[in-house]
Amino acid sequence: MSDENENQVPTSKFDVPILVAVAAFSFLLTILAFMPSLGASYLLDEKFIVAWSSAIFKGTTANGLGNMLAWRGPVETDCFGPFSSFICMFVSQTSPAFARLLSMISHAGCSVALFMVARQLTRGLANYVSLSIAISAALIFSVSPLSTELISYLGGMGIELSILFFLLSFNFYLGGHPIFGTPKKNYSILSVVFFVLTILAYTKAWLLAKVFFSFELLNFILDPDSRKSYKSLWQEKTSESRHNFLTTLGAIVVTSVIAMFIELARGANPIGSIFALLPAAKNMILALLFPINRSIWTKYSPEYIFLYIIFGLAVALSAVGIFRNTRYRVLAAFSVLWMLCGVFVGGDSSLIANDFYGSRFLAHASVAFALGLATFTFGLASAFQLPFKTGLIPGIIICILFTVSSSRHAFNQCFHYKNSAKLLEKIEKSVKIICAKEKTEYAVVRDLPRQISLTPTVSPFRPLVMDGQSGLMRSPIVSGGFVKDALKNPQTNSVVARWDKTYASLLPVLTDPKTNDPAIQFDAFGLAKKLIPPLKYWKTVSMDNEEKCLKIESNSEHSPGINLALGYLSPIDGDIFYIDAKIDTPVEPKDFDVELHWISIHNDDFEKEDRRSTVKAIINDNTYHRYMVSLRSTGWATNGTISSLTLGFPSSATVRIREAGIISGDGVFPQIALEPLGNAPKAQSSFAQLCFNFPNDKRLGLCRLNKDTPDTKISYDFSSIAGSASGTLISSMPDQFSFKTDAGPLPADLSFKSTLTGTKGETQISRGQFPRSGIYGLRAVAQNPQGEPLSKYSDTIWILVDLSN
Repeated sequence: MSDENENQVPTSKFDVPILVAVAAFSFLLTILAFMPSLGASYLLDEKFIVAWSSAIFKGTTANGLGNMLAWRGPVETDCFGPFSSFICMFVSQTSPAFARLLSMISHAGCSVALFMVARQLTRGLANYVSLSIAISAALIFSVSPLSTELISYLGGMGIELSILFFLLSFNFYLGGHPIFGTPKKNYSILSVVFFVLTILAYTKAWLLAKVFFSFELLNFILDPDSRKSYKSLWQEKTSESRHNFLTTLGAIVVTSVIAMFIELARGANPIGSIFALLPAAKNMILALLFPINRSIWTKYSPEYIFLYIIFGLAVALSAVGIFRNTRYRVLAAFSVLWMLCGVFVGGDSSLIANDFYGSRFLAHASVAFALGLATFTFGLASAFQLPFKTGLIPGIIICILFTVSSSRHAFNQCFHYKNSAKLLEKIEKSVKIICAKEKTEYAVVRDLPRQISLTPTVSPFRPLVMDGQSGLMRSPIVSGGFVKDALKNPQTNSVVARWDKTYASLLPVLTDPKTNDPAIQFDAFGLAKKLIPPLKYWKTVSMDNEEKCLKIESNSEHSPGINLALGYLSPIDGDIFYIDAKIDTPVEPKDFDVELHWISIHNDDFEKEDRRSTVKAIINDNTYHRYMVSLRSTGWATNGTISSLTLGFPSSATVRIREAGIISGDGVFPQIALEPLGNAPKAQSSFAQLCFNFPNDKRLGLCRLNKDTPDTKISYDFSSIAGSASGTLISSMPDQFSFKTDAGPLPADLSFKSTLTGTKGETQISRGQFPRSGIYGLRAVAQNPQGEPLSKYSDTIWILVDLSN
């Protein structure tokens, strides 16, 4: 093993000019890599932040400046602290270009702080090796593709500031360390102060206390010399160095614990989010190692091959250093452990390669990744005291290649955001025109592209409500049943519009015909005539004349099914598609669903998330059952005129169909409606859950509960459902927009449930019933005297609950 003490990092006067040079070069690289952001306007969720901040300053929202202390960020997962909230409010009132420039300066500052930390961590290595690792780590982080959201999104500001403060905290912690630095009381104080600022910038950052413990633990376990120093320090009970060290570490622990309990008191579940991360950890680590957005890089295979080569070389070079150099071994292990701590700070946000929105949650992990990659590539130089060029050339080449590659990815990602912002401007103009023509305050719109928002609020499969004046989102969800009933009213035919890429504008959703005439009702022989292609071309479908049924078979694990052309079906006429069928299968299938898929004149491909409805099948009882598939969904009501249907059944089954058709939902669906309590006061501007003035609209089944309107009434009617004696009102978990309970037992994951007495009446809902702020779905189910659910669940009423206002 080489002599590790004679080549320690000196405290040199030349470090200051080197620091200045690193700062200048980091800022230059940041500007070049993220340049498109300077010309990009704000996205949908950023415009919410701008409008919210403006309303605070104008005094047009409740609680005034006190919102800074209660606000959790653009969405709860952003976890803004009061310091970040305060900074973001002022920055959001500047131009987008100036806000991006400030983010770039902050990001370059993080790179410089990482350089300083890396210099401290590489004490014990040769000076030229230490400089190479520190400079490479700073430059790699400065162009990290996972940093695009930190620069191109106002909501990334809290995380960026927390990175800067944490690196400064850790730098002073190392600088004042009694074993690895120069013990100074001022360094200890500054370390604790900056750690407090880290949490005030990003509330989840309390988890970073683990980084300090990881550093101490690895040094004690992996480095015999450090272990001796620890033991010696512990024995010096009167030592001032020992006192400062324990006080600093203790203050960081206490600060972290206090921050955790504050989070718990505010309704968060920081411990639960760590366990929730575990299923998503694999995706997050893969996104960290391979930051390639496949929706932008269509030919991504060469990019993956390049990274595999880079990482393979880095691991090979590090193996030598890990084997031969104790200090290097500690640094390599620490960078990996720090990276894992950073992943946990990101919470339970899962990233996939096709959609890197949310990469800001990997920001703390990407800091450690930059340090780790730089460390690994200089393993050969750390192991041997080789001549300068011989030892550093492999690491320098790898770091340069990786930096260039990352710059390309970051530039293209920012350019993608810039184009998305231009697209949003077109959508907003179209919304204003639609609302002006229809003389409405807001419009229900669908098929909006996902990329107009950096938070997972916009979905092309979920209609949302947009404000006609500001262009802000009023609600990210609306109930299909209520929209369907509204569309039946001639005065609200244009209440729903869809974004059309070809025309680059919103177009009204076509609902012709208004009724199905003649009514949709076919026996087996009628269905056979509607098959696509005709019956004679089907090998798995035949007519059973004796049983007068259409017979469908599957002799494999594939699900049997048929395609039907029943004419152009109205999306607003009828509530149930029924199938009278008998299903038999020799092998128990994985699922027992009877599926209905459809395509419309606006969407001519199959899509399981939006245009699909299911009901559980009953198999092997040699009995015909009526399966009733709900048509009261946004997928059916807002996709335009239906042009064809597909019926699917459990795999390997033999299915016999006697009849199918579309009928009304009378006597099947419980009826619920909003009944507001009196006249709501003239509300101030309301901002919550990225929603601006969430509608109190009985017609659309939308309601807002806050301090001004804390209660509402919901009327219910089960009297038309045979056998009903009472009912239950259930509430989804917050922001669970896939709240589906079409039939059967009550779901387990509920916010609350309450008994509804009798078959008709009213019940009062108070915001105090909800565990925390969020958007909740309410549905009702009729029950028999034994308390068993009957038939279908009602339409969903969506309620925004704001406990902070």
